[in-house]
Amino acid sequence: MDVDHMVNEASQISAVGDITGTVGHYEQSNPKGNEYITEEGTATSYSRHYKKGWDTTYIREAKYKNTKVNPKDVPVAVYGGHVENSKSNATVDASLLNSMSQLATNPNTSYVIETDPNFTNRRNFLSSDYVLSRLKLDPMNIQKRLGDGYYEQQLVMQEIMRQTGKSRLQSGLSAEEQYRQLMDAGISVTKSQSIVLGRWLTESEQKNLKEDVVLLVSKSVVLPNGKTETVLVPTLYLAPSTKRVEGGANLQAQSINLSVDTMHNSGSIVADKDVTLTGNSIHNDNGLIKGNTATVTANDEVRNTQGTIMANDTVSVYAKKDVVNEGGTITQTNATGSTKVVAGRDVINKGVQYEAGNSKVEWNSSNNRRETITGVDQGYIGGAGQTTVVAGRDVSMEAGIISSDVNTTVTAGRNVTMKAMNATHELEEHRFDKGKSGGGHSQTTQSHDLVKAQLSVGSSIEGKNVSVVASDAVQLEGSQVLTADTVKVSGNTVSLNTAKANSTVNHVYLDKKKSLVKRESTNAVDDVTSTSVTGSTVSGKDITITSAQDVTGQSAQIMGENTVSVTAGGKVELGADKSITDGSSAYRHKKIWLAWWCRYRFLYW
Repeated sequence: MDVDHMVNEASQISAVGDITGTVGHYEQSNPKGNEYITEEGTATSYSRHYKKGWDTTYIREAKYKNTKVNPKDVPVAVYGGHVENSKSNATVDASLLNSMSQLATNPNTSYVIETDPNFTNRRNFLSSDYVLSRLKLDPMNIQKRLGDGYYEQQLVMQEIMRQTGKSRLQSGLSAEEQYRQLMDAGISVTKSQSIVLGRWLTESEQKNLKEDVVLLVSKSVVLPNGKTETVLVPTLYLAPSTKRVEGGANLQAQSINLSVDTMHNSGSIVADKDVTLTGNSIHNDNGLIKGNTATVTANDEVRNTQGTIMANDTVSVYAKKDVVNEGGTITQTNATGSTKVVAGRDVINKGVQYEAGNSKVEWNSSNNRRETITGVDQGYIGGAGQTTVVAGRDVSMEAGIISSDVNTTVTAGRNVTMKAMNATHELEEHRFDKGKSGGGHSQTTQSHDLVKAQLSVGSSIEGKNVSVVASDAVQLEGSQVLTADTVKVSGNTVSLNTAKANSTVNHVYLDKKKSLVKRESTNAVDDVTSTSVTGSTVSGKDITITSAQDVTGQSAQIMGENTVSVTAGGKVELGADKSITDGSSAYRHKKIWLAWWCRYRFLYW
């Protein structure tokens, strides 16, 4: 495929063999929409005013409805183990292959739609009569089938394409061989579970499938002439272990090798064998790039924003300038494979903040509560095999993870920096109560609470053995280097410092009481501001930290099970940082006796 500009929006492109080509600009995306998550319920508020002789309890109830809106790709269809068209009352559009199919003209045929014999060269194609003969059923004494052999094979192949993004479930099979294999599996399930011909599988039965099958299911179909008829339709059921596609925009083949100028992928690029993408600029924005091996190479930058680049064996990402992984995943799954990320300038591996919760309850204009929670989706580079990250300048991490089940190596021509990102929690609540009782007693209470809290989410480099090397500085802030065996950290300077998270609590309380004899008021204000620190950690069996100049740190933990070696050409200075809490409180209580009551007490007491 050789084109200047190619846009794939919500379409599936699939090849039994390989896809190769040169494309100027390749863009793959799904229709955009919003996902609405609505939480509904009843919030109940209790308050009580008690005084000797009277007791007032307030119970407030308010209906609340909080809706969270998440931008989301809209798939062409929703696929899963239990698909809607597997139900007996589903309607199938039989005009799917209308251009080369027609209503059967012979009333004695066992099917209602036949393929133009000029198209099939009058060849007999394998059909579901194969199933009926294996089950020892006479096709002429049961419901008619939807179509002839060619029609059925194309119908099943298109359903495979719809659910998996490819035309073959197993490479190397012809359409007829695949159809026979699926029908054989269906016959086995039919016999072992005593399934009556025409019945659909229940959701539980679908979840228990060990392999993909085709069964003949009785369904209502709309024929090309507009009439509706109930016939037997070959229906595909995929086993839970079979990979499905969740979006519309999909490029799939045995192997994919594309050379592009620029690429923006928000869909799926999946190969059974190798995926190789080469270009000036490659952006994977919430998309999937996957193969047995996956290689992405850019002359400018590779940017993976909340997307996934993955392989079974080896995943390699190269850029002459920058590799940016923002809340995304670059990974592989085999222990004998590897993850390689190499940039001529910077490797940036960072998390992204997202709204984890947002709720609001309003009993009335004076009584309400609002809560907002922001989480951090960490960027991840690593896998089961060896992980190597190399930058000509800097490796920068902020709430990022670089990991391996075996060895992890991080090398920078300048600096390796590991920082934290803050998750947040904010709560604001306002309360107002007013009550009266006999004898002229009344009380009004107001309270206002505001809480803002942060939580540090640090970066980490992990593995059985870990090596972190920088020509200039290795800087950790509230982050970790964790190993099962050995860890080596080397730089011109090494600093192990803290990450800071700030929190504030503000409470205001106002209370006024009134009776026939006195007036009372209470005002209280509390303000607390705190800064918590999270130190950095280097942990393993054997630890070696080497610096040409200084090794410094605040509240750092260097924990070696066997040996710890810290060597510096300058000084080694490890101190302690402190969490700080500042608070202020103001309290005022005022009581005024009314004049007539004072005179009464003076005269008669």
